[in-house]
Amino acid sequence: MIAAELINLANPVDSTISQAPDLTVSDERLRWRIVWVLVALGVALRIWQWLWNTGFWHDELWLLGNIQDRSFGGLIGPLDRDQAAPLLYLWLLKAIYLLAGLNELALRAPSVIAAVAGMVLMLPLARRCVRTSAVPWALVMLAASKYLIIFSVRTKPYTIDALAAMVLLYAALRLRRASPLKFILALGA
Repeated sequence: MIAAELINLANPVDSTISQAPDLTVSDERLRWRIVWVLVALGVALRIWQWLWNTGFWHDELWLLGNIQDRSFGGLIGPLDRDQAAPLLYLWLLKAIYLLAGLNELALRAPSVIAAVAGMVLMLPLARRCVRTSAVPWALVMLAASKYLIIFSVRTKPYTIDALAAMVLLYAALRLRRASPLKFILALGA
Protein backbone atom coordinates (compact mmCIF):
# COMPACT_ATOMS: atom_id res chain seq x y z
CA MET A 1 0.00 0.00 0.00
CA ILE A 2 2.84 2.39 0.80
CA ALA A 3 4.49 1.53 -2.53
CA ALA A 4 1.25 2.37 -4.38
CA GLU A 5 1.06 5.75 -2.63
CA LEU A 6 4.71 6.46 -3.49
CA ILE A 7 4.00 5.66 -7.13
CA ASN A 8 1.06 8.08 -7.07
CA LEU A 9 3.27 10.77 -5.50
CA ALA A 10 6.01 10.17 -8.04
CA ASN A 11 3.59 10.54 -10.94
CA PRO A 12 0.87 13.02 -9.93
CA VAL A 13 -0.56 13.20 -13.45
CA ASP A 14 -1.51 9.52 -13.47
CA SER A 15 -3.08 9.74 -10.03
CA THR A 16 -5.03 12.87 -11.03
CA ILE A 17 -6.32 11.23 -14.19
CA SER A 18 -7.32 8.06 -12.36
CA GLN A 19 -9.23 10.09 -9.77
CA ALA A 20 -11.01 12.25 -12.35
CA PRO A 21 -14.69 11.45 -12.89
CA ASP A 22 -15.41 9.35 -15.96
CA LEU A 23 -17.27 11.65 -18.33
CA THR A 24 -18.21 8.87 -20.72
CA VAL A 25 -20.69 7.49 -18.16
CA SER A 26 -22.42 10.85 -17.60
CA ASP A 27 -26.05 11.48 -18.26
CA GLU A 28 -26.66 11.95 -22.02
CA ARG A 29 -29.02 14.89 -21.47
CA LEU A 30 -26.44 16.68 -19.35
CA ARG A 31 -23.83 16.10 -22.04
CA TRP A 32 -26.10 17.64 -24.69
CA ARG A 33 -26.85 20.61 -22.46
CA ILE A 34 -23.14 21.21 -21.99
CA VAL A 35 -22.55 20.90 -25.73
CA TRP A 36 -25.28 23.41 -26.60
CA VAL A 37 -24.09 25.81 -23.88
CA LEU A 38 -20.62 25.67 -25.46
CA VAL A 39 -22.04 26.38 -28.91
CA ALA A 40 -24.08 29.28 -27.48
CA LEU A 41 -20.98 30.59 -25.68
CA GLY A 42 -18.97 30.53 -28.91
CA VAL A 43 -21.75 32.31 -30.79
CA ALA A 44 -22.15 34.89 -27.99
CA LEU A 45 -18.41 35.64 -27.89
CA ARG A 46 -18.35 36.25 -31.62
CA ILE A 47 -21.42 38.49 -31.59
CA TRP A 48 -20.10 40.41 -28.57
CA GLN A 49 -16.78 40.98 -30.36
CA TRP A 50 -18.70 42.18 -33.44
CA LEU A 51 -20.87 44.58 -31.43
CA TRP A 52 -17.82 45.89 -29.59
CA ASN A 53 -16.99 47.67 -32.87
CA THR A 54 -13.22 48.04 -32.53
CA GLY A 55 -12.64 50.12 -35.66
CA PHE A 56 -11.02 49.00 -38.88
CA TRP A 57 -7.43 47.78 -38.87
CA HIS A 58 -5.01 48.96 -41.56
CA ASP A 59 -5.19 45.73 -43.57
CA GLU A 60 -8.99 45.91 -43.55
CA LEU A 61 -8.80 49.48 -44.78
CA TRP A 62 -6.46 48.45 -47.59
CA LEU A 63 -8.99 45.89 -48.75
CA LEU A 64 -11.85 48.35 -48.35
CA GLY A 65 -9.91 50.91 -50.39
CA ASN A 66 -10.19 48.51 -53.30
CA ILE A 67 -13.91 48.07 -52.61
CA GLN A 68 -14.46 51.86 -52.58
CA ASP A 69 -12.34 52.73 -55.58
CA ARG A 70 -13.30 49.96 -58.00
CA SER A 71 -16.39 48.76 -59.79
CA PHE A 72 -17.59 45.16 -59.60
CA GLY A 73 -15.66 44.41 -62.79
CA GLY A 74 -12.63 46.26 -61.45
CA LEU A 75 -12.42 43.81 -58.56
CA ILE A 76 -11.49 41.06 -61.01
CA GLY A 77 -7.73 40.67 -61.11
CA PRO A 78 -4.95 41.86 -58.82
CA LEU A 79 -5.91 44.31 -56.09
CA ASP A 80 -3.97 47.34 -54.88
CA ARG A 81 -1.87 47.29 -51.71
CA ASP A 82 -1.03 43.57 -52.07
CA GLN A 83 -4.54 42.52 -51.06
CA ALA A 84 -6.21 39.28 -52.08
CA ALA A 85 -9.65 37.81 -51.45
CA PRO A 86 -12.08 35.52 -53.25
CA LEU A 87 -14.02 37.31 -55.98
CA LEU A 88 -17.47 36.46 -54.59
CA TYR A 89 -16.41 37.84 -51.19
CA LEU A 90 -15.22 41.07 -52.85
CA TRP A 91 -18.50 41.40 -54.74
CA LEU A 92 -20.45 40.78 -51.52
CA LEU A 93 -18.48 43.52 -49.76
CA LYS A 94 -19.00 45.85 -52.73
CA ALA A 95 -22.78 45.27 -52.57
CA ILE A 96 -22.81 45.90 -48.82
CA TYR A 97 -20.70 49.04 -49.32
CA LEU A 98 -23.13 50.36 -51.94
CA LEU A 99 -26.10 49.69 -49.64
CA ALA A 100 -24.67 50.71 -46.24
CA GLY A 101 -21.61 52.82 -46.98
CA LEU A 102 -18.47 52.48 -44.85
CA ASN A 103 -20.43 50.92 -41.98
CA GLU A 104 -18.23 48.67 -39.83
CA LEU A 105 -21.01 46.45 -38.54
CA ALA A 106 -22.46 45.92 -42.01
CA LEU A 107 -19.10 45.25 -43.70
CA ARG A 108 -18.08 42.81 -40.96
CA ALA A 109 -21.43 40.97 -40.99
CA PRO A 110 -20.39 38.31 -43.56
CA SER A 111 -17.42 37.31 -41.40
CA VAL A 112 -19.56 37.12 -38.25
CA ILE A 113 -22.25 35.10 -40.02
CA ALA A 114 -19.60 32.66 -41.26
CA ALA A 115 -18.10 32.43 -37.75
CA VAL A 116 -21.50 31.68 -36.20
CA ALA A 117 -22.24 29.09 -38.90
CA GLY A 118 -18.84 27.50 -38.26
CA MET A 119 -19.56 27.33 -34.54
CA VAL A 120 -22.84 25.52 -35.23
CA LEU A 121 -21.30 23.23 -37.89
CA MET A 122 -18.55 22.21 -35.50
CA LEU A 123 -21.00 20.09 -33.50
CA PRO A 124 -21.89 17.58 -36.25
CA LEU A 125 -18.32 17.72 -37.53
CA ALA A 126 -16.87 16.90 -34.12
CA ARG A 127 -19.40 14.09 -33.66
CA ARG A 128 -18.04 12.48 -36.84
CA CYS A 129 -14.35 13.04 -36.03
CA VAL A 130 -13.87 12.37 -32.31
CA ARG A 131 -15.24 10.19 -29.53
CA THR A 132 -18.48 11.38 -27.95
CA SER A 133 -16.68 12.28 -24.73
CA ALA A 134 -14.30 14.54 -26.70
CA VAL A 135 -17.00 16.54 -28.53
CA PRO A 136 -17.25 19.18 -25.74
CA TRP A 137 -13.47 19.64 -25.85
CA ALA A 138 -13.55 20.24 -29.61
CA LEU A 139 -16.29 22.83 -29.08
CA VAL A 140 -14.37 24.51 -26.25
CA MET A 141 -11.28 24.83 -28.45
CA LEU A 142 -13.30 26.49 -31.20
CA ALA A 143 -15.54 28.57 -28.93
CA ALA A 144 -12.73 30.03 -26.83
CA SER A 145 -9.98 30.36 -29.44
CA LYS A 146 -8.67 33.90 -29.06
CA TYR A 147 -7.64 34.28 -32.69
CA LEU A 148 -10.80 32.75 -34.12
CA ILE A 149 -12.84 35.19 -32.04
CA ILE A 150 -10.72 38.19 -33.04
CA PHE A 151 -10.66 37.33 -36.74
CA SER A 152 -14.37 36.51 -36.78
CA VAL A 153 -15.05 40.25 -36.95
CA ARG A 154 -12.46 41.36 -39.46
CA THR A 155 -13.40 42.54 -42.93
CA LYS A 156 -11.24 39.78 -44.35
CA PRO A 157 -12.28 36.35 -45.64
CA TYR A 158 -10.61 34.37 -42.80
CA THR A 159 -13.76 32.97 -41.19
CA ILE A 160 -15.32 32.29 -44.57
CA ASP A 161 -12.20 30.26 -45.43
CA ALA A 162 -12.52 28.36 -42.14
CA LEU A 163 -16.22 27.70 -42.76
CA ALA A 164 -15.48 26.47 -46.29
CA ALA A 165 -12.84 24.08 -44.94
CA MET A 166 -15.30 22.79 -42.34
CA VAL A 167 -18.04 22.29 -44.95
CA LEU A 168 -15.63 20.41 -47.25
CA LEU A 169 -14.41 18.21 -44.40
CA TYR A 170 -17.98 17.47 -43.32
CA ALA A 171 -18.96 16.61 -46.89
CA ALA A 172 -15.92 14.36 -47.29
CA LEU A 173 -16.75 12.53 -44.06
CA ARG A 174 -20.33 12.01 -45.20
CA LEU A 175 -19.21 10.80 -48.63
CA ARG A 176 -16.73 8.40 -47.10
CA ARG A 177 -19.59 6.01 -46.43
CA ALA A 178 -21.30 6.60 -49.78
CA SER A 179 -21.12 4.25 -52.72
CA PRO A 180 -18.06 4.63 -54.96
CA LEU A 181 -20.22 6.06 -57.75
CA LYS A 182 -21.66 8.81 -55.50
CA PHE A 183 -18.17 9.58 -54.24
CA ILE A 184 -16.77 9.95 -57.77
CA LEU A 185 -19.73 12.09 -58.85
CA ALA A 186 -19.32 14.33 -55.82
CA LEU A 187 -15.62 14.76 -56.52
CA GLY A 188 -16.44 15.72 -60.10
CA ALA A 189 -18.92 18.33 -58.96
